[in-house]
Amino acid sequence: MTIDAERQFRDRLEHMATWCVSRVDPRNVRWCLRSAELRPVEANPDESDPYVFNDREIIETVVRTRVLAMARAPRIPVHQIAGRLLWCEYDATLADGLSDHYSQGFFDSADNPPWDTWIDVVDDALISWVPSAFVNLANEGILSEAFGMIDWVVNRNAVLPSWLLRIAREMDERGAATWPGRR
Repeated sequence: MTIDAERQFRDRLEHMATWCVSRVDPRNVRWCLRSAELRPVEANPDESDPYVFNDREIIETVVRTRVLAMARAPRIPVHQIAGRLLWCEYDATLADGLSDHYSQGFFDSADNPPWDTWIDVVDDALISWVPSAFVNLANEGILSEAFGMIDWVVNRNAVLPSWLLRIAREMDERGAATWPGRR
């Protein structure tokens, strides 16, 4: 089971990175990783609002749609993906808009990361990717979220599978030097 879960995660991570890497635009934090092609319309039909009421089925639909769209595309291998992995307890939110405000739109008003970055559901939490260009903004959103529903995967070591923590640590090691504002 663990090998299959890790293999699925790595496959989805590669599809996601390939989809997202050319879309990262620091001048358009709110929308650059919220594509119309993957928009979970069933979660919020208002196209002017990135808010998404999330559940496992919506996450799976977005991820499967991206995997199908990228089926024949050459993928970025896991060992070349920089950035950080984010943990999000998607069904618990205050929806107070603080993480949205402090992350300058990286998170939506319900503390969800952009849907293009969603990778998988692991132990009832959404795991997504934060590109290096947005690590500091995402961190500000994490720090502002009072309920504890969003965090870096590497900080959740008591509750997540060891293979996921290993992937997250490897990505952190690769990407740390590229995070804006890092001293």
